[in-house]
Amino acid sequence: MTSGGSKAPLVMLATLVFCYFLSQFFRGSVGVLGPDLMRDIGLSPQALGDLGGSFFLAFALAQVPIGILLDRFGPRCVVSIVVCAALVGALVFASAEDVGTLVFGRVLIGLGCAPLYMGSLVVLSRWVSPDRFSASAGQILAFGGLGGLLATTPLALANAYLGWRIAFVAMALVTALTAAAIWTFVRDAPAGHPFFRRQPETLRMALAGVVDVLRIRRLFLIFPINSVGYASLLTVLTLWGAPYMKDVHGLDDVARGNVLLIMTLAWMAGSMVIGRLERILNTRKWLILACVGTTAGLCIVQAALPPSPFLLVAVVMGAMGFSGASGVVIIAHAKSLLPERLVGRGLTLNNLFGFGGAAVLQMVSGRIIGAFPVSADGAAPGEAYTAMFFFLAAVLTVAGLIYLRIPDAP
Repeated sequence: MTSGGSKAPLVMLATLVFCYFLSQFFRGSVGVLGPDLMRDIGLSPQALGDLGGSFFLAFALAQVPIGILLDRFGPRCVVSIVVCAALVGALVFASAEDVGTLVFGRVLIGLGCAPLYMGSLVVLSRWVSPDRFSASAGQILAFGGLGGLLATTPLALANAYLGWRIAFVAMALVTALTAAAIWTFVRDAPAGHPFFRRQPETLRMALAGVVDVLRIRRLFLIFPINSVGYASLLTVLTLWGAPYMKDVHGLDDVARGNVLLIMTLAWMAGSMVIGRLERILNTRKWLILACVGTTAGLCIVQAALPPSPFLLVAVVMGAMGFSGASGVVIIAHAKSLLPERLVGRGLTLNNLFGFGGAAVLQMVSGRIIGAFPVSADGAAPGEAYTAMFFFLAAVLTVAGLIYLRIPDAP
């Protein structure tokens, strides 16, 4: 990050990384806790899918208002205030005794996390050169992905020894510290940046900016692949991965947490590697298509995989984690189509499709799995997961065919 001799941008980068760390933990936590929530609260597969999707639905619906606020008031103010909703949501989730309270808490968490990554990208767009945007965004994804790691084996261990309620109270305290750090260390733009000379927009002007973004036709070739690319990974990593490994492969709590840990580490590595490959290969389009095609193929492998040992499951799901990290390049492709004054609204609108897709896929996948009869101990049959993985492969393939029509953006 350009610092002008100051160390502040490095502190900002660390703060932005921690913002994403927080978001990653919250979005991934249900993936590890799913079997326990089904047992403790009596959730059905459909209810678990709705619980997982509620975070992403709230997250997605908040994106356009968040984009307007980011362009109007700047990331420092918006993110530090809105993230407090996640603090309240974590406490509500920790106190829940029924599915309705769980969903309400997760909706609040989704709202609070809605500006964390997009606010970080708006800051990056004003502090780094365009040719380094993907690599810098990839660093936030990779190091912030440690939050996803916290939601794997560490959360499984905390759940085993302390319980998931105490874990969420602890994360509420971490959220409060995050809000304070954002206000203290983040700056919206370098001194002299056009952001500080902008004319304040009225609500009508702000909404007109959203319409201006929607007039960029090439974005509509990106929206489908953005809606299902990362969302397919999230559907496995943050929701059905643990139940799938329990019901099909017979892995215990810690083994499941370890596989999700490997999957998250692979995703972190992919975020770093794929972000840099864009510059080396001088292509976004074909890199994205290669990653999405690989992810679709791995879904088919998992659909056909018989009960298998830990190592094979870890390799297949780890590979899916790596190939599912193309989101940073998809975002960069979308950003390349946006004028400066619309960066906040454009990126958050793109994110609306990304996380709206995650909400839809998680809810639909819950209904797919819930359509099959469960055993006496609540386990879904292997055929249920086969149908779910084939569904993910199909939507990835369709999105890739639509994206084929867009020109490359090296």
